[in-house]
Amino acid sequence: MQLGTTLHHLAEQTERLSALDNFAGPLARTADRAMRHGRLKQVLSGSWLGHPLHPLATDVVIGSWTMAAMLDLRHGTDSDDAAKTLVGVGVLAAIPTAASGVSDWADTPDPGVRRMGLVHAASNVVALALNAASYLARRSGRATLGASLTGASALPLTIGGFLGAHMAYARGVGVSHTAFDERIAEWTPLDTEAPLGDHWDEARVHDLRVLAQVAEGQQARVVSATCTHCGARLRPEPSGGLLRCPADDSLFRGEDGAVLEGPATTPIPRFEARLAGNGVEVRSAGAG
Repeated sequence: MQLGTTLHHLAEQTERLSALDNFAGPLARTADRAMRHGRLKQVLSGSWLGHPLHPLATDVVIGSWTMAAMLDLRHGTDSDDAAKTLVGVGVLAAIPTAASGVSDWADTPDPGVRRMGLVHAASNVVALALNAASYLARRSGRATLGASLTGASALPLTIGGFLGAHMAYARGVGVSHTAFDERIAEWTPLDTEAPLGDHWDEARVHDLRVLAQVAEGQQARVVSATCTHCGARLRPEPSGGLLRCPADDSLFRGEDGAVLEGPATTPIPRFEARLAGNGVEVRSAGAG
């Protein structure tokens, strides 16, 4: 059996650790309540960045500790100082990185992914503890001990990194729920139950659910009806120009699909639209 297949099976076994449910559920609910206050959730989710924050933040942590380990191989005074700085940077960066990861994890309803997320987090906590101890050892002049501790952190860091990658690429955690929607290349009639007006109405184009309106001046607007963060069906706000997700409270601007409030990070897809006879034709943005 190939190594990749073996590792994949081990990750799947982690998802079956049902004993972790006693911790996962209460912890996720507590984390979600704590992070919903103010704009903290949007900051940790990456709504302001237009991209999930956690995967980007992990690069700083892993990169810092990896470079420190490489410098430790030189055993020079100058490299010892640089390695100490890099370990410290990684320790500091690990704090917001962990917070953003917990925020994303709390949004995940899948029990298997939650179990895997706990093991992923535990592995990274071990790596953090080892590198925090490494930094303290280096500050006290025990560079050799510090190098050993950073080297020892490679195993839990690798385990945590593999599980994180498995959640993202094998289980699709953090991937936009509209990422694999069909692209409408040609102008296609919109399937509506009634004539469109200046309020948002649900419609379909092929198998895609959309929201459509014909604003004053006969300008048609059509956007996806699916929240990119959780996949729930969007609902128009009373103001008329905004669309809200009832499941995670993300808010989108109907005009262009932009994210106004998180935890969503990806705009909802918009469609090019034109009036055609008594109806509306659409195609995916940029298809022409």
